[in-house]
Amino acid sequence: MKLTKKAVKNAFDKAEDKINICWGILIDIKEFKTKRTNLGTNIVEFQEKLAETIFDLHSIRDQIISEEKRIITNRSKYNRDWFLSKVRLLSKFKEGIDFIVNTIKALGDAFVYFFYQNDIDLLSKHYNHQRVINNTACKLPLKKDC
Repeated sequence: MKLTKKAVKNAFDKAEDKINICWGILIDIKEFKTKRTNLGTNIVEFQEKLAETIFDLHSIRDQIISEEKRIITNRSKYNRDWFLSKVRLLSKFKEGIDFIVNTIKALGDAFVYFFYQNDIDLLSKHYNHQRVINNTACKLPLKKDC
């Protein structure tokens, strides 16, 4: 599949939709609008949406990196201005994805806070957990160190 601006925009739009769903779930939990019978379903949906979004964005990010490598490898074939413009654009795409992923991780942290707020040890353990930067080392099937 060829990487296009439209594909990146679609990934951003899907991420926005899923983030809005997650935000709504957080609000419902905070304001006790979630019935006890729906709480478990909402918790699973929240985590599922966050994970799907991160995975989808990292998939696009991997495509961007592949495109960058291809362009850099063949840079002598391209007009210098086009080459620089394309590399900058791909870099901006990666920055945008990284920003969204960090926002999603912050939402996940807010979610965890609801459950750990009265347990400083668990909250501290969560906070000190090693940060996952991206999934490039972890491809399906998962490696043992992922």
